[in-house]
Amino acid sequence: MISVEPGDIFLTNRGGFVSNCIIKVTKFWSLDADAKYSHAGIVVGYGGETFESRWIMGRYNLSEFSNVPIIIARNDLMTADKFEQGMEQVIRYEGTHYPVWRIPFHIIPPLARKWSTGNYLVCSETVSKFLWGCDLLGEEQYKGWTPDNLDDMIHHWRHWRIIKEVRNY
Repeated sequence: MISVEPGDIFLTNRGGFVSNCIIKVTKFWSLDADAKYSHAGIVVGYGGETFESRWIMGRYNLSEFSNVPIIIARNDLMTADKFEQGMEQVIRYEGTHYPVWRIPFHIIPPLARKWSTGNYLVCSETVSKFLWGCDLLGEEQYKGWTPDNLDDMIHHWRHWRIIKEVRNY
């Protein structure tokens, strides 16, 4: 059993039509022409409790992803204080509906960044806004981020460590 901590982030792909569409679009725009994940979330509890933007933004559990590709990563600079600062940026969205109307903007990523007020977040923007609030994105803005951007960050930025990675079932 792996040990997750508050502040860990995860990416996953449940398959299905929507997931496959997200992956195809992000793969097209990806700098490395590789995209594997269609969903992102934040670990908020040691028991695998998560905070995610699904149809309703709220708390769920990692156990729901036991039979799908997943990567869980940790930033070595994460502290309890940074975690609280990051959660302050996203907790106000709890209970809100997923902004389905924003998905077309993500077909052309510059539109997603430009035409976002930051008031309606897709799953990967929720994670990136959390990391921005933790001061772990540097000068990067959180708007327009995709699961592929987060995957590239995990694999290429300093201070990131993979806790678990399951590629295929």
